Amino acid sequence: MKIEKYQRLIQTVNTSLEYTTKGENMDHKVMFKGFESAEEWKQSLAEQIRTGIRQVKKIT
Repeated sequence: MKIEKYQRLIQTVNTSLEYTTKGENMDHKVMFKGFESAEEWKQSLAEQIRTGIRQVKKIT
């Protein structure tokens, strides 16, 4: 189950990169496809932000 979830997330990231390269905006349905819900996406993003903040604090 986790492998399938990660595969969906990887596909979503790849699709996001394709849209970004073309200078296009992703439809939200496509953007959240690798996540079970928009809430899960928000939680994942929040964790990435917290990790980034911790890394910056280590540097400064």
